[in-house]
Amino acid sequence: MIQGSEPANTKRRIVFQVNGGWYKLANNNGTASLAKVPTQNITADSVLNEGNTVAELNAINSIPPFVGRYVYPAAAMWAADGVTQMPTIRLAFNSDEPLAVGKPVGICINQMERPVDGFKQISPSGNMLTQGYLDGLGTEHRGGLRSLNGCKLIFQLRTDSASATGVTDLQGNTWTIHNNQKLDRVQDPFGGNDAFRIDALTIQKWLELKSGNALWNKDDIPNFTLASWFKIERFGANGIICPLSICNGGYECIVVGVAENDMRYLNHGCGKWLTVQTEDNASGWHYFEFGFEGGTTLRMFRDGKFLGTNTIVRPFPGLHQALNWIGQFQYAPNYRNNGSIFQIYDFCLMEGVLHRSNYDVPKEISEWG
Repeated sequence: MIQGSEPANTKRRIVFQVNGGWYKLANNNGTASLAKVPTQNITADSVLNEGNTVAELNAINSIPPFVGRYVYPAAAMWAADGVTQMPTIRLAFNSDEPLAVGKPVGICINQMERPVDGFKQISPSGNMLTQGYLDGLGTEHRGGLRSLNGCKLIFQLRTDSASATGVTDLQGNTWTIHNNQKLDRVQDPFGGNDAFRIDALTIQKWLELKSGNALWNKDDIPNFTLASWFKIERFGANGIICPLSICNGGYECIVVGVAENDMRYLNHGCGKWLTVQTEDNASGWHYFEFGFEGGTTLRMFRDGKFLGTNTIVRPFPGLHQALNWIGQFQYAPNYRNNGSIFQIYDFCLMEGVLHRSNYDVPKEISEWG
């Protein structure tokens, strides 16, 4: 339900961010579907020209695409020169199903058609902002969340055809590709085209972190979680894929791996894998989670099922104290044997413990309620 007022010679328009894209709602006999707006780097003008009217939204009774998802509304309002009554707006959602409405991207007010620096905007905290607020919103409002179930996201990787690497990190980290090749975009587990492919076996291309955000640069992160969809295509000679390898160039490492029938962690300094048993990890898409807690405990999950706990030794307290790679171990003499080919969808690393027991797996990380 949209409340507020829209006096004469004013406008109110609204768009919604879901799953990293900006949409308006299309009405089919009271039930809404998502219609992607042409302008994905939204501005006040684009929202005013492409967004839903209040009347359109109030005619909708059901919004299935919002159920169980994080939804970020953005509203733009305009008033003509000389208008004394400003438009107002309030959004409310009634839901019998899980729905997580993220904080608004901003309320944009364009008054008198001659705004300084674009238009005035009011953030959720009430601060007056400039045109640059929407033009350079940063990672949080281009599909990236900041926190989730009490966890703070450090990495959040998505495909990006416009990027030189083929991926983008919604948390503002910068990645390069070994051998300077672009990662392939492939079909994700839900029929879209939003997964990417690591080939550290035949082409030797994987992700290497070049620079990290402020959270990654913290000196001490005792609790962190890796959660992602993976699809294994082909193992190398060692029979392991390497979703994440954090090493200082020697044997001091935090390395997680997935083999045919187990999930594993390379224990610091001794070269011994700690494992929990699974079944047929190469049978298609599966959701893997590695949860580190207190610097000593590791919990492993597959497809939402808790598989077991291992006692570990953390070689360093901060992630920034070593190289961070996705798809390969940091040991050059054995790249070929350690390499593998696998696909990734919705790769996330976060500070905090996401789960301690069984859970239902959503389509992507932004759908955790």
